[in-house]
Amino acid sequence: AHVDILGLTIILFALFFLGWMLSETLPRGMLVLMLLAFGIRWTIPISINDSNFKHYRLGGILTSLSGSLGNFVLAFFMILLGKILATHVFLETSARYVSVTIFELLRAVIDIAVWFGVIDLIPIPPFDGGRALRYLLPHSQQHIVDWLEEYSLFIILILFFVPFISDFFWGALHMFNLYVKALMIKLLF
Repeated sequence: AHVDILGLTIILFALFFLGWMLSETLPRGMLVLMLLAFGIRWTIPISINDSNFKHYRLGGILTSLSGSLGNFVLAFFMILLGKILATHVFLETSARYVSVTIFELLRAVIDIAVWFGVIDLIPIPPFDGGRALRYLLPHSQQHIVDWLEEYSLFIILILFFVPFISDFFWGALHMFNLYVKALMIKLLF
């Protein structure tokens, strides 16, 4: 019910065909972010009725951050599954090729889940962090969120594509991504 078939088809086409043709000049992650910046999505946003929350701010913050939290929980369980498989299942030499394939698949799921969890935390309104910002700021500061909503496309384009700013922004996202994965691994090992 939450998947936009046309958006999903466009993104899969772009990832597999355009990503294959532009693999030397444009990373696939950048291609996905460009598609998202131009409004092509594979999910249908869900409207939230704030009046249903018993605690308005807490309910809004938890609902806004639930997507990122879901991605982090998925990554955590994939790390746990990798640990279980490494210690109990794939100790035989005959299963070595199977284990390498499964561990690479688990690593890819962990990387993607943590990356999307981190991206969703960006405090700009199209992302979940922007929705959480609306609940975090006092009522007198809501004009900040309104301004961010109005200029979010330009802010995203600057953060993602202007050379010096994008280098710093992508570096900060990558560093936060590594910290989240390291924390998860440290909790389990």
